[in-house]
Amino acid sequence: MDRTGLLGIAIVAAMACGASATEDNPANLALRATPSAQSAASAPEGKYGVECLIDGTNATHWASATGYTMPHSVRLQWDQPVTLDTVAVNIFAREGASLYAYWKEAEVELDGGLKRAFHFLPEESAAAVVRFDKPVETTSLSLRILDVYDKKTYLGISEIGAYLDPQRRIRPPAHLARPKPRESLKPDAAARSAVYVHADDLARARRNAETTAWGKAEKAVVLAQAAKWLEHDEEFWLRFLPEPGACYAYGFTGCPICGSSCGTWAGARCRWDRPRTVTCAKGHVLPDKDHADNGAGYVAPDGRIHYLIGGWNAWVTEQWTLDA
Repeated sequence: MDRTGLLGIAIVAAMACGASATEDNPANLALRATPSAQSAASAPEGKYGVECLIDGTNATHWASATGYTMPHSVRLQWDQPVTLDTVAVNIFAREGASLYAYWKEAEVELDGGLKRAFHFLPEESAAAVVRFDKPVETTSLSLRILDVYDKKTYLGISEIGAYLDPQRRIRPPAHLARPKPRESLKPDAAARSAVYVHADDLARARRNAETTAWGKAEKAVVLAQAAKWLEHDEEFWLRFLPEPGACYAYGFTGCPICGSSCGTWAGARCRWDRPRTVTCAKGHVLPDKDHADNGAGYVAPDGRIHYLIGGWNAWVTEQWTLDA
């Protein structure tokens, strides 16, 4: 039998990067390997370096250098042989489609030339799980990207996993949306899709404002409320936007100084002219030099965590969601 006959390959496309991880999943053997790549946009430990291939998170990704040539490969090398039957490849393309190429064809190769090419439809360029018919002992794993649909600035991979998974627990995840780049965010109320109010509702409101006394009065109230948001341009408001991955908190823990309430969610005691702070009912403005919060909360001597910046983040989001 040809060695490629050992390979029964199953490619499972998903809408996002990453194989699902639970406490029942087998160990990821890739975490014990040394990664390398034909090229990279950063040094090995850099933002887009090869260490991102096996750092155990899909929040980072490896990127090829610009001007990459095809085929293009990354490689895992083990000091001692490992036995595996499953390889998970988490492609970084959808999240940065303007810069990252969608894969069309790729192949996995293990020791002894055991390899098999596989193909993607454009909508499948997200994640794949490759399974062998039986466990294979190897000291290396090469992943080659053979072809793409439209060559872009970079090739990207969020994570590579290698597993001994006879029960086939490793599967692609459900879609996990990533935040858009901050520079791409432009407030546009006219183009915004609505949840509770639709085009027909807006048309009816305009008619009521033109034809009824109560409608005219309500329109005046709405315009007065909107006026404060129009006092500043979009760049002013976007500077308050919480960073991707920011903490959002109810604010139930209260003030670490006096224990009084700081308010919760939209009712938190926050002000636009005092960003990234909350004020308790007795006037303590937090965080301060004795109660620092880098975004992950202030841990009090009693062990309770006061999410001060988290309270501000929640307040900002509520103001925009409910009132803007």
